[in-house]
Amino acid sequence: MKKIYWSVLVTFLLSLFFYMGQVIAEVYNLTLPETKATIEVVDWDKSKSATQIYQTLEEFSKTKKLPLYKVTFGTSDDGSMVKNVYYFPSNKPYHYDDSSFEDKVQFKKSSDLTIENPLGSYYLTSSLPKELVSVFKDLGLEVTTSSGFMVSVLAQFFANDLGGLLIFLGLILFVIDVFVFISQSKKLGILALHGRSSLLLAVFPLRFELPLVIAVVAISIWHFPLGLSYFLVLVAIVCLWLGLSHILSLALANHLTTIVEKIKAKKPYKKLLFFNVLIKLLSILVCALSLSQGLADIDRLGKMEKAIAVWQKLPNYLVLNFSSDTSLFPTAHSSQKEIEARDEKARKIVSDLLSIGEETGAVLAESVSSEQAGFSYMVVNHQFLKDIAVYRPDGGVMGDFAKDSFHLIIPENLRKQQVAIEKTMREVIAFHQNVSADENESYVGEIDVTFSRSGQRVFNFNTSDFTQTQVDNPVILVANPVLFGEKVNALVGEMSQGHYLFQEKETVMDYIETHQLTEDFAGLTSGRELGLSKLRQVRSQFYLRLVGVVMSVLVFVVINYFLIMTYLESQKKKLVIWYLFGKSYLTRHKPFLIAMFCLPVLPLVVVMALGLVSLPIVAGILVMDVVMYSSFLLLFEKRERLVMLKQGE
Repeated sequence: MKKIYWSVLVTFLLSLFFYMGQVIAEVYNLTLPETKATIEVVDWDKSKSATQIYQTLEEFSKTKKLPLYKVTFGTSDDGSMVKNVYYFPSNKPYHYDDSSFEDKVQFKKSSDLTIENPLGSYYLTSSLPKELVSVFKDLGLEVTTSSGFMVSVLAQFFANDLGGLLIFLGLILFVIDVFVFISQSKKLGILALHGRSSLLLAVFPLRFELPLVIAVVAISIWHFPLGLSYFLVLVAIVCLWLGLSHILSLALANHLTTIVEKIKAKKPYKKLLFFNVLIKLLSILVCALSLSQGLADIDRLGKMEKAIAVWQKLPNYLVLNFSSDTSLFPTAHSSQKEIEARDEKARKIVSDLLSIGEETGAVLAESVSSEQAGFSYMVVNHQFLKDIAVYRPDGGVMGDFAKDSFHLIIPENLRKQQVAIEKTMREVIAFHQNVSADENESYVGEIDVTFSRSGQRVFNFNTSDFTQTQVDNPVILVANPVLFGEKVNALVGEMSQGHYLFQEKETVMDYIETHQLTEDFAGLTSGRELGLSKLRQVRSQFYLRLVGVVMSVLVFVVINYFLIMTYLESQKKKLVIWYLFGKSYLTRHKPFLIAMFCLPVLPLVVVMALGLVSLPIVAGILVMDVVMYSSFLLLFEKRERLVMLKQGE
């Protein structure tokens, strides 16, 4: 029984510290070592420009002597991910050893922040002052804060699926511990008969367990030294649990039998049978739910990662942010005359910016999901097709289109709907030419039609919702914005929503400053920087989920190993006698196998009926169960039988 205990204990410790190491590494990849508090900016009302925000934070941190750090992500010349750490104030350089991390880290002054979006995470290596939160709010930033960073990370670690499985494995260690003390029932009986305390028996195992724990944590610290504080906290938790487990399991073992039964070495394995049944049911349910959620998350995150990864190959496109109190949009109290004046001003400015953008490689990427029409569509300019590949049915990439006419790209599988699609897109063109036109009005000019490969997922440059960065099988209208005429109200809206992105900052900012429009715009911010930051988060989540799924399977195997070995231990004499009398493998183990194979069926059917687990996962778990019990039972029974015969029992 001690062999079983040590096998599970080693697996438990290695799994626990390995996974904690992975979690800490990924947390530090996204944040900073020794972080004490976090400010997460979740919304920006654009009453202040990004430049004004960074200047205010610089001044505050310098005055209050409070180090503050902002983390963003970019790419190096070779396309690999780079982590940028900006430190406030600029006269207090910051650095840490990045050799343990996947991404190269660049440390920069806060004065280098120019086009970076104020949204995102800011970190402190000291406690969070309330005054700083007020500064963020005064700048028009909606924030969430968290202190006690270590507690937060540990809570997230134990709250996720694999953390729950490891806690479950820790409880199984307690059950095995009970079996271990029961196997020493004769010694317990003799101590009780002489009125001596058996508490020392609970202390003795720690002589060997503590060096094992120290060895595992030493390896973990050597592999990832920055996780020292987390590993030490985990060591304290593990040691406390082991000590408590020994005391409680010893008390339970003493309670299950009388002194006479202990001296006669009667082991109450049958009384503990319900533990095995309960563990089997719980392990099946926990593993099924964990695998189901884990695989679903891996699929979702994998698709998101593939979609967002397009930002790595794109130029640094910039979003022009309209100020919250811009004079270009009417207010609820504007008169009709004022509304018309503001509209005219907005159209003139946006027309000028569109001209600048088209000359400097800006991209238009408007996407609409049209449920009524039965298809999604995009309105793009010619630069879009230079950055994003749209394929013909033969696999070739769509080339350049003439800029003096509209071009309509229809997926091959929507060819039969061509007439209806053309009608809808003519209405879209009419709307872009004049938003005040009758809703049934259609563009009557010429449209060139070509067909694309069916089922393409096209990137749409969405910087506001990274779960919606692709459009499935879209109809694409390619248009030079000039063709929409002078009434560009529709494009005013698209630009304000970040669907028209610029490549060159200087020409746009020169226009804004020359025409005294700094109060109307909150500046340019990088859409690519936001995309790459989200990409790093998604990759981190994907990796941890993948590790979690693999380790969930490992934990499930260990739990079944425990169930098989406790069964063999409790029935070993009977099994050897039956073997010597020629009983077949199935005859010897029929009741146990039926119980182990039938127990999972009902709970799995229930969770599948509730839609919590899919049929492939249920089938996979049942097949894994059959393979494990068939092979493990055959292997370990033979080994235990040889040991017993050699010992002459």
